[in-house]
Amino acid sequence: MTDLAGEAAALNRWLFDAALPLWWQEGADRVRGGFHEAISLDGRPSPLPHRARVIARQAFSYCEAGRLGWHGPWREAQRHALDYLRNHFIAADTTIVSVVDLDGKVGDPTFDLYNQAFALLAFASGHRAFGEAAGWRGHAVALRTRLEQSYAHPLGGFCEDRDGRLPQRSNPHMHLLESALAWLAIDDDPAWRRMADAIAMLCLEKFIDPRNGALGEFFASDWSPAPGVEGLIREPGHHYEWAFLLHRWAQLTGRNAPAAAPKLIAFADTFRLDARRGVAINAVLADGRMHDSVARLWAQAERIRAYLTHGRCNADVAAAIKGLRRFLATPAEGVWFDQLGADDVFVMEPARATSLYHIIGAVAELSHVLPAAVRVGSPVSKTRASAPRVIYLVTEDWYFISHRLPMARAARDSGFEVHVATRIDRHGAAIEAEGFQLHGVAWRRGSLDPRDLVRVVREVRKLYRDLQPDLAHHVALPAAVVGSLAAIGLPIACLNAMTGLGTLFTDDTPKARIARAVLRLVLRALLNRSRAAVLVQNLDDRAVIERLGLHRDRIALIPGSGVDVEAMKPTPEPSGPITVAFVGRLLASKGIRTLVAAHELLVQRGRDVQLLIAGLPDPANPTSIPPQEIEAWTRQPNVKHLGFVDNIGALWARAHIAVLAGRD
Repeated sequence: MTDLAGEAAALNRWLFDAALPLWWQEGADRVRGGFHEAISLDGRPSPLPHRARVIARQAFSYCEAGRLGWHGPWREAQRHALDYLRNHFIAADTTIVSVVDLDGKVGDPTFDLYNQAFALLAFASGHRAFGEAAGWRGHAVALRTRLEQSYAHPLGGFCEDRDGRLPQRSNPHMHLLESALAWLAIDDDPAWRRMADAIAMLCLEKFIDPRNGALGEFFASDWSPAPGVEGLIREPGHHYEWAFLLHRWAQLTGRNAPAAAPKLIAFADTFRLDARRGVAINAVLADGRMHDSVARLWAQAERIRAYLTHGRCNADVAAAIKGLRRFLATPAEGVWFDQLGADDVFVMEPARATSLYHIIGAVAELSHVLPAAVRVGSPVSKTRASAPRVIYLVTEDWYFISHRLPMARAARDSGFEVHVATRIDRHGAAIEAEGFQLHGVAWRRGSLDPRDLVRVVREVRKLYRDLQPDLAHHVALPAAVVGSLAAIGLPIACLNAMTGLGTLFTDDTPKARIARAVLRLVLRALLNRSRAAVLVQNLDDRAVIERLGLHRDRIALIPGSGVDVEAMKPTPEPSGPITVAFVGRLLASKGIRTLVAAHELLVQRGRDVQLLIAGLPDPANPTSIPPQEIEAWTRQPNVKHLGFVDNIGALWARAHIAVLAGRD
């Protein structure tokens, strides 16, 4: 094993086997709720008032633990933190208070921009883990709106408070960027992109000194450096952290990585890494003179992330991990030293809970680079005697519920261990209620950016390597492509269910034609693998697949996903005017515009016909109906848009005519 692989494996084992269990067992406040501020070096919790940043960071950390494959009670731990955050820290104006005392009452109502940033990050983790029904998106939008309306700075970014408290800080903006990027990865709301872009540009234009590429910490009201020593302080740890986030921003927004990012790392490495101690120190001044020679744990974790994203050599990354692991050698395994003095002696104090967030961030980035070393071991290992394992890979949780739930139930009842990998929205709880193991995947449907494809393939491949499923059931074309790429070289049988070939095979735009030609070549190679088969639902799709070069024997035709005849029973026709109902995604390719136009003609001719439209637009699809057009439909006589409907049987019972619209 190389030095890098060994260091990464040791850090991984410490996190998953020691730290995460300890901070849930001892760090969670079982009496009052939330998490303790610290745990002593011998493993005893410190009962101190709860700070917002601690609760928010613990919520995020346990969500990341689940995403990375930890099979401990990460959902319970995350929910424990989120419930306390929602019940005690959200003020009437939707902002976040700073401190809650042990009796559950607000101890410090002060507005701190730093706390708002971490609340947004925790809300994103809640939405990712528990879906739309949990309400975290609503909290996030409300808080973001409040920041934009009441705290926006006229020259960019946000104010420290409504009274213009000085100095202004770059650090809260760094975490606001992090939170906006977390939402950008899971939510189509363009406001997150705008927020991320604005903060990143503020950093590039105001926070970074163009003369030497160094990052300032404190600023005056016009974003010029703060007067005195404060305006000269440079923290190497924040240089690493900003370099990582700017690289992540470029990835998610399809930009070239800014040239300033590697310069940040260069400044931090030069001013400075302490070669004697093997760590990054707290702070220097703008000219490189020492300001604070103490080394903090969090800066070592951020050094790892920055090195990984910017392609530093294995020896450099291994040295960074070794520097972090120095802080983890404590009497009770699972806690840490927070400060290393200039004399190379650790400060003896309780381990601060806030550092877990930095450590798990480093491990998350390592998981992309060294999936074999950064892996949860025993909980996912499988023996010959274990139950066969099937995983359903599907872009959206609602699509799994509507199209594959009976099949997954049958697999479960036949003795299979069933896993579902999907973007978790409003149906995550329903999937888990079936006894299926749920895994979140950060899909960006509709994107033609190859970087998005590479990212999600790596995420799914890590999941496949960890779970070692016997069968991967890829539901629809995007999952078939991603899952088949992820399974290359792995001993997994792949069933690729082509439930319609999508707009890419029907659009005639130049971009679609080019993408279609490339996709045909990719599909021909992927679907012809020895352990792959294809499932189609109509003769047209079978003909398309055959033209790719697949033999008919490898293609199974099942005409449709089926109907639950117990739930969808014939009912007497309803009374009242003729009612027409449509159920489906609101896409132009589904023929919904033709249906609305036909209804309008009937109304113009004096016919009393009601039109019920059940379904939502799909922003990731290029033919999605704009929200303003849907709103215009509802202003027409006798048209009702019902949104998402769970009980389809009850809807059909209200209708005389069910419309199955096609392409217009």
